[in-house]
Amino acid sequence: MPAYLLGHAGGLMLEIRRAARQFRFVALLVAAHAAAAAFVVAQSGLPTNVALLESGLDLSAWVFVPFLLFFVVWRAVRLIAVERPPRPLTRLVEDLALIVGDRRRLAEGLVVTLIYLVLMASFAQIKHHVPLVAPFAWDKTFFELDHLLFLGHDPWRLLWPLLGSAEATFLVNLCYNLWLFVVYFWMLAAAFSVSDRERKLAFLFGFALIWIVGGNVLAIAFSSAGPVYYERLGLGTAYVELMDGLAASDRIYPVWALGVQETLWNSYAHGMAGPSGISAMPSMHNASTVFLAACARTVHPRLGRIMAGFAVVILLGSIHLGWHYAVDGILGAAIGVAGWWIGRALARASIRATPRNAER
Repeated sequence: MPAYLLGHAGGLMLEIRRAARQFRFVALLVAAHAAAAAFVVAQSGLPTNVALLESGLDLSAWVFVPFLLFFVVWRAVRLIAVERPPRPLTRLVEDLALIVGDRRRLAEGLVVTLIYLVLMASFAQIKHHVPLVAPFAWDKTFFELDHLLFLGHDPWRLLWPLLGSAEATFLVNLCYNLWLFVVYFWMLAAAFSVSDRERKLAFLFGFALIWIVGGNVLAIAFSSAGPVYYERLGLGTAYVELMDGLAASDRIYPVWALGVQETLWNSYAHGMAGPSGISAMPSMHNASTVFLAACARTVHPRLGRIMAGFAVVILLGSIHLGWHYAVDGILGAAIGVAGWWIGRALARASIRATPRNAER
């Protein structure tokens, strides 16, 4: 048994080295971003926000368990409904044993998960410091752009007949909260998938780019707080009626966005203590869901349609809940599409540049 375990560990280390070579260009991109994040934090004069790193690790661990349960249930349903083997339970146990013992899958999952953790930790650090690096200056412009695009109308007012009820607001907020878990599930699925190397690399490159370029670079270039904070920035009362309407809904069904918005503002107003990160332009909720929809379409057309529908709900929710101007979501969607296509191009280039002995 010890000899078997040593052999298994040795084989796993060999696979980890191979995976590191395969994903080295993504890792270099993320490492450069991490160095930039360290520079931004150093320039701000504030220490690294350790709470952000801890909460990110906690969330990753917490999501991993339901991801595994979902995978087991999905595999069981597929066996029973599609493959229909004589002994489905025995077949399920055998399949899971094969997956757990797949050193290539495990190695790639570990390497990619590490890349994810560095990426999101660096993103969170820069996002935390956006208001310090670039004070909010674009809200008035984006308010005016919304009016220009919607012919003098407030986008949220156009949505109110559809989403203004307490029930609709509750459901939209529920979907908006589910966004984080959907993103994490896709991250883990991509990390441990071995079915399509080009799509996996396209996901990794594109996912990294949308968060680096959209979530950090453009967030600093177009620093804005969003409609929910419009009045608090001294810009007027254009969104007071929206926030009053959400507060009225909250008295019937919970509108969790209001509590999160208050927490973020209190952190910002009291010297960036605790959880923070106010940044409206571009909407990364929209960028990431559109990116996932583009990826899902290459997996299966039906999955692509489901994710596209989810992306529409997130876009409408970002406006209705006061988080974003409509132009935030429009640019976010464009970033998501561009991220996928650029990711695919970089994936092909990375595969061509990968030594043959790094391939399976």
